[in-house]
Amino acid sequence: MDMTLDVTQVLVGYDGEPLMDARQKLDEAGNPVLDAEGRPVIERIPITLRPVCINALKAPIESDKGMDGTKKTAIWVLCGKLFKEDKPFMLAAELTMLQQRVGTVYPPEIVGPALLLLNGTPATQPAPKLAGPAK
Repeated sequence: MDMTLDVTQVLVGYDGEPLMDARQKLDEAGNPVLDAEGRPVIERIPITLRPVCINALKAPIESDKGMDGTKKTAIWVLCGKLFKEDKPFMLAAELTMLQQRVGTVYPPEIVGPALLLLNGTPATQPAPKLAGPAK
């Protein structure tokens, strides 16, 4: 199904909290912020759908072996679309490619919430209830 995809949505874990990543903090000029001892300051940021999708598209996977230039160009174009637009219109084939690649590249903690968003489930919806351990 074709749809508009908001790639700024934050991935939410099974506990309902945003998934977080770490990156080096930068000042307004784009320079690394250092602490009093000269070490880089690391900040925690929410993981959004955009880098998950772009990284999955760029990651080399087994099925890419022997891929022709036309397919590689299509992946490159899709990366550009996801990079430039906060809410790109996605064709069903593009969504299917993203779902397959995200599912191949990432662990379950990322795949679960990312595929929910790629299927059109809003990020604000509570995480699905998982069955507890058998008693």
